[in-house]
Amino acid sequence: MYVTTPGAQVIALDAKTGQALWRYKKEIPGEMLQLHPTNRGVALYGDKVYVATVDCHLVALDAETGAIKGHHQYHPNDAWDWDEVSAPILIDTQIKGKNVKAAVHAGRNGYLWMLERTSSKINFVGAMPYVHNDVFKSIDATTGRPTYDAARTPGMGEAVNFCPSLWGGKDWPPEAWNPKTGLFYIPANNNLCSELPAAEPVKYKAGDLYIGYPIDGVLGSLRYRDGKAPSTIGEIQAWNLKTGKQVWTHKFPTFNWGPLLTTGGNLLFAGGTNDRKFRAFNARNGKVLWETATPSGVTGVPSAFEVDGEQYIAVLSGWGVDAQRMQSGIDTLTGKKDAVPQGGTVMVYKLPK
Repeated sequence: MYVTTPGAQVIALDAKTGQALWRYKKEIPGEMLQLHPTNRGVALYGDKVYVATVDCHLVALDAETGAIKGHHQYHPNDAWDWDEVSAPILIDTQIKGKNVKAAVHAGRNGYLWMLERTSSKINFVGAMPYVHNDVFKSIDATTGRPTYDAARTPGMGEAVNFCPSLWGGKDWPPEAWNPKTGLFYIPANNNLCSELPAAEPVKYKAGDLYIGYPIDGVLGSLRYRDGKAPSTIGEIQAWNLKTGKQVWTHKFPTFNWGPLLTTGGNLLFAGGTNDRKFRAFNARNGKVLWETATPSGVTGVPSAFEVDGEQYIAVLSGWGVDAQRMQSGIDTLTGKKDAVPQGGTVMVYKLPK
């Protein structure tokens, strides 16, 4: 059994005895500070464990020993809070006409990353923007290393704006892959950017939060793209990895904080909107097949299970933390408050045969 802790530490445990077999902890630069150094778990495939880290690395570990077997950095010297602490989805598919043992990840930086898993390293295959990004000027076709627009790179002493926002094109809500449809699904937010105002360094005071920059400037950074309220923000996107093309998109008037679940029965389940609804989509074309209101906003990860030959979908209806912080940012932009009940209810639905 593999467990991750804050700070990108992986612990391998003997599931029978609970004995720790090995530990891996990513060495993070000493000057790097994360407000909440959460890690979103590992991906496991065959004899490799994959963990993503706050300094935007994906690290492959030997599942038996914890030895490093490869790494890839999505973007170096992150200045936009686009830490990539969510593990990729590990699939075998075709990309650009080649069979690839892939690690696919929709990054906070707004790019869909396609990497190749090998026995000794992680290779870059391709990357494409799935939301508007005005920071990356180019992506090296061999290494995947991006170059940045200096005018969009935060620093002390001057204001800077950039897209996507600090929350990224997608934050922690996980993507989904359906081998039957051949589509990769992303819960995205488009048309949202950030503006960090010019600020003098904050003086350190023992006992107070200290990040070297006013926290109000961070939490109040949300801006609309081009300064105008867009008609849509949240999206669910379906991508064909073989062609690198977006097949369909369902758009919402407000933002989307909804983890995804897709099933073998051609369904895609998602919540994530402040109208408290939980929806089922046709996984091939994005048509809404069913929706229902829940007691709160749905930010839990849906799960599917079977009992006595009947299939059920369960999801936690509960709102708060990151979703509410983004809601507060939207409220500031609109000048009105959308109150979403916090809640905390497990909802279970039975699928018809």
